[in-house]
Amino acid sequence: MTLSVIIATREITDDTRFCIRELEQAPEVQEIIVLPDGPENKIGTADVPKLHNKTLIWNTGKVSPGFKRNLGARIASGGLFGFLDGDVVPAPWWASVAKQTMKFYPEIAALGGPSIAFYDAGYWERFSNGVYSCRIVSGKHRRRYVPSKSEYVDDLPSCNLVVRAAHFDQAKGFPIDVWPGEDSLFCDRLLGVGKILYSSDVQVWHRRRNTPWGHISQAWRYAWHRGWFFRKYAGNSRKIEYCVPLLFVIGLACGWAVQPEIWVAAVAVYVMVVLVSAARCIDVALYPSVVAGIVATHITYGVGFLRGFLKR
Repeated sequence: MTLSVIIATREITDDTRFCIRELEQAPEVQEIIVLPDGPENKIGTADVPKLHNKTLIWNTGKVSPGFKRNLGARIASGGLFGFLDGDVVPAPWWASVAKQTMKFYPEIAALGGPSIAFYDAGYWERFSNGVYSCRIVSGKHRRRYVPSKSEYVDDLPSCNLVVRAAHFDQAKGFPIDVWPGEDSLFCDRLLGVGKILYSSDVQVWHRRRNTPWGHISQAWRYAWHRGWFFRKYAGNSRKIEYCVPLLFVIGLACGWAVQPEIWVAAVAVYVMVVLVSAARCIDVALYPSVVAGIVATHITYGVGFLRGFLKR
């Protein structure tokens, strides 16, 4: 069973080059297909000189990540597709663990794991990671940012996802007209042909947003699509937990007018929970920023979810 790694990215960065160098040294990796936007006059060039022995660069033009991954899957020849983003670097054991796990568990259609912050992450990257790593923000999806127990799941991000080629074809690939959230729709279809396993050993390093505004903008996009998906799709897109930030915002905005005493008590409890949650998740230097970031993320997500839900 051979492994083809498919990297969908806008451009080839230093992180992408580092990722390629790491994968080139992994004997389990048969080929690495990198799909940047590339120069407009070189779209579709498969004969670009290889960056390394196993690596092929295929310029795609400005298309969706789902389109890039589907194109990479058509080019790839491996029995396993390892999907990574351009700002991801896999752990040295990533390919080996992924391949062995898929070999011994034939019922698994897809496999993924945590995407942890880079070891050289700056202050605001660590801030964003600290916010997402808090259980009060991400709930059970905290496993995406912090290594957690291995278990079967119904959704994993495409920045770190290994899929059997046969099951990829049966699920008809990624949606090409949606981003972000295309990975949720793909995983929902994938559940019809096999299981999805989260394993803490299938680990990568992943860049976080490096400004507070970048973090809030990302949370808004996630929330907007979650709200839209909640209304439009069933399956893994329609979960009550996705509505919790919206209920929080409604309570925050309207609670005072309904029951002032209960509102004050509820806000006090919320603030205490945020303070405790932030203290458990991050280092002291980040504490004030992450406390504010948790509140801002909750409000942003709640409003964004409502906007997406009401999309016409």
